[in-house]
Amino acid sequence: MAKKVSLMAVNSELRLANNGITIRIVDDQRERNGRLRIGRAIIEWKPTPGPGRPSRPFKKTWDQIIDFMKS
Repeated sequence: MAKKVSLMAVNSELRLANNGITIRIVDDQRERNGRLRIGRAIIEWKPTPGPGRPSRPFKKTWDQIIDFMKS
């Protein structure tokens, strides 16, 4: 079930639409590490392919993330 998800920054609020928001993660050397997609139903981490990195995306529902944070 989709949750209502908002991002707050500097006294403003952004409501996520159906496609959510994607954040590209890069390190200090400008090497891409992956993408974090935050959607209304799922949070997904897609690592950039490379040695020692998993090839499958990591997906969890909001309920799974909330349960993990509570434990």
